Amino acid sequence: MRVAVLADVHGNLHALQAVLDDAWAERVERLLCAGDLVGYGPLPNEVIALLREHDVKCVIGDYDDAVAFDRSRPAASWLPPAVADLAFLWTRVHLDARTKAWLRRLLPQARLEIGPCRLMITHGSPRDLQESLGTQTAEAILRELTYQTKANLIVSGHAHVPSYRVVNAVTFVNVGSVGQPRDGDPRAAYALLDVDPVTGKTQVLIKRVAYDVDAAARALTQRGLPLELARALREGLEEPETWERP
Repeated sequence: MRVAVLADVHGNLHALQAVLDDAWAERVERLLCAGDLVGYGPLPNEVIALLREHDVKCVIGDYDDAVAFDRSRPAASWLPPAVADLAFLWTRVHLDARTKAWLRRLLPQARLEIGPCRLMITHGSPRDLQESLGTQTAEAILRELTYQTKANLIVSGHAHVPSYRVVNAVTFVNVGSVGQPRDGDPRAAYALLDVDPVTGKTQVLIKRVAYDVDAAARALTQRGLPLELARALREGLEEPETWERP
């Protein structure tokens, strides 16, 4: 079975459409999303409408959770606090009631069994929405999760940087970000998983998809979001040393 997993769309409709087009061209059979559908981007309602139209199975991310349940702003060390505050307030104001209610119904985890392969999808880690699983995660933490989750394949987002690791015969895949990559590559990222339904053996391919980044950046500024976010989008920045106006 071929499964596409995306994450961290963050209201970027231009990137999402490009990724969905690419995934369907790859003849995927299932579409999954590891959360953070909204936040920072200019078209959160439209993003969720498109995901629902394509029957994408989603779990909730930490930003989705904060907006949907009126919690405090999630940490954003890559942004000046004033910019992060403004982006969070903008999202809360512009998210319509129907979209917000839909986000509230999302669960923090989902599972999919493909033959002997037991796949778990979550935003951060199985124990915390805001805990990233990636190249910097200690092996001891991953090893502990292999015992706790009883999964063969754990797929997550949140880090905005793709990664692939195997610990205790469990594959950990971070799919990166569709709408706001932070690894220096502005192209959208998502993962293709080819799972053999008989053996459970899985091949993982991280795909990068070019899209009209300038159009997405213009949409940001036209809708009143901070210019710093447009710069980050164009450059795929993680933690810029300076935040000069673009």
